[in-house]
Amino acid sequence: MNSSYKKLQLIVELSGTGTWEWNVQTGETIFNESWANMLGYSLEELMPTTIETWTKLTHPDDLKSAQNALEKYFNKETDFYEAKFRMRHKNGKWVWLLDRGQVAEWTPDDKPLLMLGTHQNINAIKETEISLQYEEERLESLLKINQHQANSVQELLDFVLDEAIALTNSKIGYIYFYNEEKKEFTLNTWSKEVMQQCHVIDPQTIYKLEKTGIWGEAVRQRKPILVNDFKAPNPLKKGIPEGHAPLQKFLTIPVFDQNKIVAVVGVANKPDDYDNSDIRQLTLMMDSVWKIVQRKESDQKLKRPTACMPLSVR
Repeated sequence: MNSSYKKLQLIVELSGTGTWEWNVQTGETIFNESWANMLGYSLEELMPTTIETWTKLTHPDDLKSAQNALEKYFNKETDFYEAKFRMRHKNGKWVWLLDRGQVAEWTPDDKPLLMLGTHQNINAIKETEISLQYEEERLESLLKINQHQANSVQELLDFVLDEAIALTNSKIGYIYFYNEEKKEFTLNTWSKEVMQQCHVIDPQTIYKLEKTGIWGEAVRQRKPILVNDFKAPNPLKKGIPEGHAPLQKFLTIPVFDQNKIVAVVGVANKPDDYDNSDIRQLTLMMDSVWKIVQRKESDQKLKRPTACMPLSVR
């Protein structure tokens, strides 16, 4: 091994860059220790490695785009292969990586044989990008909510719930009003998907706080409650009624008005895990929405005729 190669190897190790070699024809791969460390593993834990090691750890939603980028490179539509995707960390979380590579050796019939490449952790960059995207989407949602021509608070909140579900990439959701004096929830709206999936006989619209399970913890603890594995045992759960829409992941937040909880919003079954960004965006959204709701309620009260006011002429 010459000195230049040793220097290059040392630089790669010090930079923490993950490296890989891939025999495209046989599927055999060679990864360095830094590559495994990025995902929370030692290289030994992942041995023996093949291209399937990479495939199994890559997020299924990103795998297709990475494979498309490879195909374009193999067809010589691009000068090198490059893709950004998520891979599953040992702790269960997703890590964003930048993957780059080139074919070092082709077969006599011009097929890729040996490919070399690197992996770089770009998680911080992607989280910033996603956060900015979330901010933009929330502002767009608030603009649509402000411009929505609703004839009642109920109609407005039906629209708001649809926006909250879309903002968090959820499947189902609900909004309950909450009365702190009575310690009582009153159903305002369920998402259409809940109504389609839920087969509970005679579902309740009013719940006492003391009888609620984990979804009531947003009020009891006065903070957001996040559960990314709803099937796992949890002492806070009290079970769900037979026929209830199935839950895999769940997030609920309290809505405050001058330090008093006035409502709770819940969303569920996001394909990926809920995180602090979901909590932040949903909380900011509902803080703004509640001011719109109050304004709408005030407008409705002003429009109601009273006993001492003449009815409008038809």
